[in-house]
Amino acid sequence: MGGIVWELDPRFAPADGESTARPGPRLGTLTTTPWDHPGPVGVPTPMALTYTRRGEPAHLTPDNVDLLPREARTFHVSLAHFMDHLGPDHVGNMPGGGRRYFGCRPTCMLVTARDPLTFDQDAKQSNTDAHTFVASPTGTTKITTDDYARWIEAIQPDAFVALADESPSWRDGVALKKTKQASARTEKWLARLLEKTKELPTRPSVFASLQGGADVQERRACAEGIVERHGTQLAGFAIGSMGAGETPGEHRQSLLRASIEPTPWDKPRYVAGLGAPLDVLDALESGVDLVEASFCHQCTTQGYALTFPVKPPPTTNGAGGLKKRKRCDGKDGDERHERVAEDEEQVAEDEERVAEDGEEEDANRRLLTGGDAFKSNMWALAYRADKRPLLPGCECYTCERYMRAYVHHLLQCHEMTAAVLLDIHNYFHFNKFMEAAREAIGAGTFAEFAAFHRERAARMDGDDET
Repeated sequence: MGGIVWELDPRFAPADGESTARPGPRLGTLTTTPWDHPGPVGVPTPMALTYTRRGEPAHLTPDNVDLLPREARTFHVSLAHFMDHLGPDHVGNMPGGGRRYFGCRPTCMLVTARDPLTFDQDAKQSNTDAHTFVASPTGTTKITTDDYARWIEAIQPDAFVALADESPSWRDGVALKKTKQASARTEKWLARLLEKTKELPTRPSVFASLQGGADVQERRACAEGIVERHGTQLAGFAIGSMGAGETPGEHRQSLLRASIEPTPWDKPRYVAGLGAPLDVLDALESGVDLVEASFCHQCTTQGYALTFPVKPPPTTNGAGGLKKRKRCDGKDGDERHERVAEDEEQVAEDEERVAEDGEEEDANRRLLTGGDAFKSNMWALAYRADKRPLLPGCECYTCERYMRAYVHHLLQCHEMTAAVLLDIHNYFHFNKFMEAAREAIGAGTFAEFAAFHRERAARMDGDDET
């Protein structure tokens, strides 16, 4: 092991003489050498890191993980799930080392202190120069840079994000003085961690956490200071405190770009907290290379299946425009697009019929429509006799072998297999979405790709009645 190596696609390299990054979507390759693999393994970027709890996808066993694309075997591991009941010595002393503690064998493992799904809870405590608080399953846990370094030594990740003072400085209205204090504290902790981990035999790569709260100028200043003083020791940069209150769109992208622009162009950028499809588009447009896929876990635990088209259909009206009832299932070919549109129309008819029956309680009727523009609620009564796959045309293990009615039945019975099947589909489909984004970036059509998804979401949410 020896950390990670990231290479930018030459097509997106800056002009000669430019040392800092330019905003905008880009392609690259992340290479690592897993401990049980004979040689280096490369995965394309932008990509989404699979969300884990205690080091493994919540509902998947190793054989299930093998059903996913290679890029989905890049794991995001949060120490928040360990710190309240295990110590680094316990994990590190496992036979074969910390990497063997986990049942699944990821292609690449990125460790952070915080769980992106519990970030808001971190703000309930006040950090100091000596420690920070991290939300755990049982409350909050105090952690120091020494503690964090011991955990990194025990787990032996390919890369980790340095400890940061992230809360509550991100909130709008927080005094600029407090935000600056958090940025300074973050850099101080980074310097300590670089010193403590540089002699580790596994030599994990270090991502600096870039802070600055909701202030654009402070985000830029934080990034500039860290790059100037520690840039040569860093493998990448993590843009912290996102997805926690900023307005999507222009406001969010201004914060992202303020953090990204001072960083070297030849190092990857990672952001947590922006896992929903439209949030991912904001991140990629700003030049982010790595996101996390906790959105898939959230959908699974609520009984949702991702059913949105991953790319625009061949027939469009203008830049990103979509003709009525023409939707894509992620496959090329007019016939398949037409079939998906017909399926969607049938589901709508089924939902309307069940809603008119008048046999169910109002609480259940609200479940009939199946969610929003990106996901379908498999609890919905309309699916109780639906023999189609979760998403027609999807090539995942679940869709090739099981029908909607079966998954609906498993949910109604509170059978854990439902979460397994949904997780397999959701992570598979989300990675197909990332693959489609990479194709659009390579073809120079990412603007149209993003416009299609945003327009479709607005239309299906009722913001556009045309």
